[in-house]
Amino acid sequence: MMLGLREMLHRRVVSVDIEQPSLDLALVFEGDLVFRIFCDEFEP
Repeated sequence: MMLGLREMLHRRVVSVDIEQPSLDLALVFEGDLVFRIFCDEFEP
């Protein structure tokens, strides 16, 4: 996990996407690197 997180250092975020209604988050960095966070609890 630390190796993957280290890849994001000093890269520019080029887009942010929040999915509805689940509120999952995707951060897209330079070089097509994507960091995804999945929300496991939400209220509609």
